Amino acid sequence: MKRIAGCALLIMLAACAIDQTARVGGDRDAHGCIGSAGYTYSPMRRQCVRVWEEGLALLSVEEKGPYTSAVFVLDNDKHERKELFLDMGKSPVMLTVQKADALTWQDRSGKWKLTQGAEGWQLWEKGILRYRSAAH
Repeated sequence: MKRIAGCALLIMLAACAIDQTARVGGDRDAHGCIGSAGYTYSPMRRQCVRVWEEGLALLSVEEKGPYTSAVFVLDNDKHERKELFLDMGKSPVMLTVQKADALTWQDRSGKWKLTQGAEGWQLWEKGILRYRSAAH
């Protein structure tokens, strides 16, 4: 009987020692988004989103190089701001509409510029085309 009780105690102690963060879904970030389920936080929308479901995918124009194969753009309801998700592990880049041209959005530093026109959606980095929509 003591042997059974001892085994039961060891099993309970082992169960308590299991790292709870290693469980699927146990990787919530500071905003409560579950990264292992594909969610990332959108500061513009103030909610967790799956950018590949809700965003516009732009594909790299380069076959090789340091750029990821796709980036994602999220829109707000009024279309004056967009969020650019370049790296899922980092915060998105906020783009705002340029008043002179309602089909151009740019980040505060001027590094990234998003345009929509006859060629489809295009994302420029310092004046160099890096990404575009699949339908162009």
